[in-house]
Amino acid sequence: MYRALIDNQLRKAFTLVKDLADDATFTKRNGTAFDFGTGALTEDASTITIIKAVIVQTKKDSREDKGSRNTQKAEMMFKTADLGEFSAYDTVTIDGNVWNLGDRIKSDGYITLVEVFRES
Repeated sequence: MYRALIDNQLRKAFTLVKDLADDATFTKRNGTAFDFGTGALTEDASTITIIKAVIVQTKKDSREDKGSRNTQKAEMMFKTADLGEFSAYDTVTIDGNVWNLGDRIKSDGYITLVEVFRES
């Protein structure tokens, strides 16, 4: 009874945030194969259904020990039931930007907060 109530309220909350919630496409890379006929590498990637996610916080990390590369980090929040276990996926695409998935920051079974990063 309470699980259904919480799930309904979460669905309503993600609807109410409107444009703060972006479409996120999670991608899992299954591997790379070499086509001897064409001499090209082919990458087998599968995606899941697009879910709604909210970027909570974004920061840039441009420390000198990383050389000239700037890394942009963010925290992303989504409904756990929409995706399930996120560690099976390699990247997430939001607004045309491809982010690598980092560590899980917090998950309570209903909402999951993960770290994502990309080089800018």
